[in-house]
Amino acid sequence: MAMSPIIQKAKLTTIIEGSSPTLTGHGNQWLFSTRVTDEFAAIAAVRYAVKDLGKTKIAVFHAAEEFGTSTAPIIVSTAKELGLTPVAVVSAPSTDKDVSAQLLQIKNAGADVILSWVLPAPGILLAQQMKQLKMDIPLVGNPVFALSQVLSLMTPADLKGVSSMTDCVPEQDKDAKVQDFVTRYKARTGVNPDLFGAISYDSVKVLAQVIGKVGTDPDTVRKALSETKDYPGACNKYTFDDKGRGAWRIMAVDVSSGAPKILGSVSK
Repeated sequence: MAMSPIIQKAKLTTIIEGSSPTLTGHGNQWLFSTRVTDEFAAIAAVRYAVKDLGKTKIAVFHAAEEFGTSTAPIIVSTAKELGLTPVAVVSAPSTDKDVSAQLLQIKNAGADVILSWVLPAPGILLAQQMKQLKMDIPLVGNPVFALSQVLSLMTPADLKGVSSMTDCVPEQDKDAKVQDFVTRYKARTGVNPDLFGAISYDSVKVLAQVIGKVGTDPDTVRKALSETKDYPGACNKYTFDDKGRGAWRIMAVDVSSGAPKILGSVSK
């Protein structure tokens, strides 16, 4: 991340909302993340596809950019730990307008499930072209498939068989404090908070709590945040490790109805 040396030099405790496992760590103790990492989410996605859906012929479709190329090997290695070798691993630049060639490769390989790590627009395209090619197999995607702005652009036919691994679905959380946040958020914006709305709120609140306790000395703030354990947020419960990663629960959600429906969760 280009900002990392600047943050380190300024000694500025910084919370980011990126999910790539390569964003934190690397010797920069001032960087923290409140997102579930793609590494943790990808492992959970493979286990969900194999253990819950009962699939054995996994295909991987990932973005050709860094966040996709860094996640695909994790999917492959997790599948191998379960005794499976993916039947196809394909990628496409996020600017592509046609992924039918990659999907035909997956179809011809006999895949019975696709694990996808892509950006929103390619995710929509992927689901739509799967239906055009009559690929009636489940699609297990990264969190983009649980975002309301993505779901609103997809038809019920596009969404058939689609599920997502996502950080949270705040409106379905039974915790009273989370529901209070959802009510206040919706009153102000007119919509329910998605994972980014909830995570942004959590990032500000957890840092504000630390500053309220220890003051504003940079080293003290950084140390106190790094020692935070089980902070209850609107999206997750946060405990930061030695690489600054704080979120350790991922949810499997069915989005075939056009809205996320929680199927289960995995916590570290």
